[in-house]
Amino acid sequence: MLYLYLDESGDLGFDFFAKKPSKYFTVTVMMVQGIENRKKIANAVKRTLQNKFPKQKGTELKGSKQSIEVKRYFYSRVESVPFEIYALTLNKKRVYDYLTQKKDRVYNFVARKVLDVIPFTNASVRIGLVIDRSKSKKEIKEFNDYLIRQLTRPSQFEG
Repeated sequence: MLYLYLDESGDLGFDFFAKKPSKYFTVTVMMVQGIENRKKIANAVKRTLQNKFPKQKGTELKGSKQSIEVKRYFYSRVESVPFEIYALTLNKKRVYDYLTQKKDRVYNFVARKVLDVIPFTNASVRIGLVIDRSKSKKEIKEFNDYLIRQLTRPSQFEG
């Protein structure tokens, strides 16, 4: 089985005058093949949280906010595990004005572009996609429906 972990960095705010949104929006997917490798990654996250943040329950590893020491500790736990990272960063100032009001479309488009480059030929039977928990159940269902529609139709780049 192929496991995909999708997360984003930045926000989809576009009001650069009245507010302070991020300049960029990044979607990243980590691909792990096989249940044993998935378990090793999960255990590395668990151990890092337990050993580096013992008093903080429910803490999430946020790469942009972690010290280099925590990052090194985590990587030392996963360096023998084969995984791949795919990412796309959007410069939000280059987004068409009409799309700044359709954040779900922007999110879906960027995520789809990342997923398009993943070699799904490595998936023997099933693909598990884990999406960041900050999404509501409705948003995740809509995103799942979008992905199924997009990924089951032939790519525009084939042929």
